Amino acid sequence: MAPRPPERGRLYRRCGCRRPDGRQFGASCPKLKGRSRHGSWAFAVDLPSADGTRRPLCRSGFPTRKAAYAALERALRSERTGLNCDDDLTVAGYLTEWLRTKQETLRPTTFVRYRDHVHNDLLPAFGRTLLADLRPRHITVWREAEVARGRGRTAIYRIGATLSSAPGDRRAHPLDRGQSLPVRGDLPARGPGADLLESHPGSGIPAAQPQPVR
Repeated sequence: MAPRPPERGRLYRRCGCRRPDGRQFGASCPKLKGRSRHGSWAFAVDLPSADGTRRPLCRSGFPTRKAAYAALERALRSERTGLNCDDDLTVAGYLTEWLRTKQETLRPTTFVRYRDHVHNDLLPAFGRTLLADLRPRHITVWREAEVARGRGRTAIYRIGATLSSAPGDRRAHPLDRGQSLPVRGDLPARGPGADLLESHPGSGIPAAQPQPVR
């Protein structure tokens, strides 16, 4: 099966070999032809800059095409969400930055509810987890623990809606790697916690309806 092409930008191999005049061959080195393992993988994509123009972002040194593809996807996701999506980003960093971007756009009561859910529940439960490592099983364990200690269904729904409302592209997010939880009905295709709203067999919690963002 042919590798999936990126939605934007390009992937290529390059190396540090130099021509007789001292300039690098880059992607045109003859040793890169065929199935050679010479060089490393790189990506290039045009992204908007502060002055409104589009400027190329180029990164190289990736050992495989898959690694370069993942880095390109993170760059594009950062562009879409306006948030840092690096490998070392934690759930705490992601949600804290998201709250900052929403403070001026949400109704005060909505922002306070989101802030309380993030600081009182989501950060203690998932804050230290790397965003790239977050999986449906982590959310399932948390949800079942909340049910076991008698937490109200409405409270769990609302916390789930907050996590679901955080921006992100499910196609590129770690929770959408073929590990989705069983669902009943349609769910929001939004941020990192959309699966928190899904029903789980044996939990006694049906699929929740997402709360609209105002």
